[in-house]
Amino acid sequence: QTLIVTGEAYGGCDRPGTCPSFNIADNGTYRYSYTPRGASTQVLREGSLPLALQQDLKRYATAVALEQFSQSVDPVMCESFVDGIDVRYIIELEGTVYELDSCGTNVDADTKLWQTLAGLWYYFDGSQR
Repeated sequence: QTLIVTGEAYGGCDRPGTCPSFNIADNGTYRYSYTPRGASTQVLREGSLPLALQQDLKRYATAVALEQFSQSVDPVMCESFVDGIDVRYIIELEGTVYELDSCGTNVDADTKLWQTLAGLWYYFDGSQR
């Protein structure tokens, strides 16, 4: 089944224009845009996700989970309200597009899906050194 994942950070990084983002194609190749520490322009890195991460994504990004996570909620408090960072994901599964947002949709941080999505940032962050 086709799975395309786009992730975008927003919030405190908006003003300096340093918010990272990524796009992962169905075949596991990615494009990751980020601003290296101390730099002022974004850098684009391309590569392939490790197989384990690709498999986790395909395993946990089910239509049921995505449907639940994309339901709108009224956030009481968000990181981006206080200059922190929130993230939104646009996930296309089999032609259906879901939008998940750490500030505004019904995400559950304790689930494998959310942990896998969060793990993508850790992977990208760690591999830029």
